Amino acid sequence: MTTELKGYGAKESSDLLRITQDSIASTEGVSIFARNAFATFLKVNKNKSKISFHASSLGSEARDYMPEYINLLSENTFLEHFGGQPKAELTLLVNHIMRKPGHERNKEFRNTFVKTLADLCARINCALPSGETADMNTLDDGSFYAGLSTISFGSEGYELNLANKVIVMHADGIGTKPNVYVELFNNNLITIEEFLGFVQDGLAMNLNDILVGALSVPEQTYMTNNIIIGRGFEGKEQLIINELQRLSDLTNITMVENNLVYMPDFQGIELDMVLTSVYDEKSIPDMTVSEGDVIIGIASNGVHSNGLSGARRYADKLDEKARLEFYKLLAKPTTIYDNLFRALKGIRINTAVNITGDAFKKILKILPSTLDAYIDNPQTPQELFKEVYANSEFTDESMYDYFNCGTGLMLVVAPSQVSEVLDKISTTNFDAKVIGRLEKGVGQVIIDSAFNDTRVIYK
Repeated sequence: MTTELKGYGAKESSDLLRITQDSIASTEGVSIFARNAFATFLKVNKNKSKISFHASSLGSEARDYMPEYINLLSENTFLEHFGGQPKAELTLLVNHIMRKPGHERNKEFRNTFVKTLADLCARINCALPSGETADMNTLDDGSFYAGLSTISFGSEGYELNLANKVIVMHADGIGTKPNVYVELFNNNLITIEEFLGFVQDGLAMNLNDILVGALSVPEQTYMTNNIIIGRGFEGKEQLIINELQRLSDLTNITMVENNLVYMPDFQGIELDMVLTSVYDEKSIPDMTVSEGDVIIGIASNGVHSNGLSGARRYADKLDEKARLEFYKLLAKPTTIYDNLFRALKGIRINTAVNITGDAFKKILKILPSTLDAYIDNPQTPQELFKEVYANSEFTDESMYDYFNCGTGLMLVVAPSQVSEVLDKISTTNFDAKVIGRLEKGVGQVIIDSAFNDTRVIYK
């Protein structure tokens, strides 16, 4: 039985995916090019050849909201967001929401907020292609945050010929991982450069899903972000912006807007961002898998940003010295896979799985009901995973449901492609090996655990 661990950053999607997809279907000038388990790719009218961006947020003013003015608050936020922007022929609006878990009205507020945005979008040729919601224990009781980012097409902005192009947007935030870095920094256990590792975590959480969704590197990517500064973290803004710029330069990203938000009812630093990537539609392959396909596992460099709440729950039971030593194992930025996909350019990858939320259960999203995924040679878990397994309530089943357990990314390829893929990866800094295969079955993931002589099965 899987252990249920409700932690620091539980996420929820409910029926808002349907709301956002309906907004795309009813918006003139935009259509869905492709959908897979990880992303929605859009095409826009090719005559709309310039692209502009905007970011804004609703912060502390939402603290004392009442149900009777949820709609008004949502509408005012929406209209204020659009107030200073150039007139656009078509606009795509992405939302990122944080709320305090356990607060009775927060779920209602979040659902109504997004529904109100969708209704307002319908009036001005605006679609909601994407969004992200996270429960954050580091918010004070009753607090709520909403960040809005806009991608607009019209007569102003960056020149971009959209003929035969596909646009993909992705929104995500870093949750509470900065608190690990901050506590270590305050105890003089890491440098200022290591403290800023959470910035790479934020970029990785967005860019990796785009790479996995398209199975290739985009022609160009634009970034808007909201940098949320909570109590005690004033003065860190420019350090964060500088690190964002450095990482953007390394990954061919144009950073177009930083929106600073000061929230005294928030404990920590939060960075949420929206990446907008441009692809040639011919560069995005169909995701198709077949019996006999081989699974190649790319080693992680640690916990990444998934399972952090479970790792912290374990660490918080240790004495102070041991807890901080374990935190040092967590303070490694999530690996970004753009260099790996660059090395694989031109090689057919059938599909890929980024091992983040839901860990190995994410494989179920790419499996047809006629195939099983056998993982019989998993990557070796790092020592931190072994420590958690040996000294906590986690079972083999819950470890692979919650953590990456040493495997950060999986590529599914035809047997004829295995040697070439491994050869190309060997020219990078990534460690890869064959960890399994697809066989005829009923849509299960079957793992021979690296922790014990146990077989784990997910259906």
